[in-house]
Amino acid sequence: LLTLPSGPWIRLYGFNSQVVLNAQLQAILSLLEYAQRSEDADAAALAQRLSATAQALFPRFDTGDWSRYQLGGAYATLEYQKFVTDLLAKLARQTQDPFWVTTSQRFHDYLYSPPTVTQTAPSPTIWPQPLDGWLDTAPVQITLSQRASVSLAVGGKVATYRLGPGPHTLTWTPPVGLAQGSYPVQVSAVTYAGNR
Repeated sequence: LLTLPSGPWIRLYGFNSQVVLNAQLQAILSLLEYAQRSEDADAAALAQRLSATAQALFPRFDTGDWSRYQLGGAYATLEYQKFVTDLLAKLARQTQDPFWVTTSQRFHDYLYSPPTVTQTAPSPTIWPQPLDGWLDTAPVQITLSQRASVSLAVGGKVATYRLGPGPHTLTWTPPVGLAQGSYPVQVSAVTYAGNR
């Protein structure tokens, strides 16, 4: 075990002290199963201590739209996200603990729900000719529910961006020679998990 300020954590690697999420979740599940089969009170107590530590530190593994492999790490891979989502579902079923039930559902949504793209303000009228630095470009303001690849299509041109969750302003610059008129703006998003 690693001794953290929040409590005990399973040491995954002998060569370092990385605090890895799946190690803790797997250990809790295994200890709970062992404690139930063997009626070992010490194993059950350790599982509860590990669970309390995991719950205390869980916000640091949850990016708000994905998971981190380890504390302080970057976004986890898609395969790891699926693995952790499965572990959370098992933990929710096995314990019926409201924390794990809610967390399991949230991680399921991260993996399987399509992104929500909301336009936060209408795009203004622009006057790009002549190019004089005044109203030459159109800001397209959106809010994303989760990290996604976002495509902006206007006037027959498409630009793609990799964006995190939250508010963003995309800027459209009309190509030279584009006729005066109104052009619809289409924004689409695809999550890291492939949900469109």
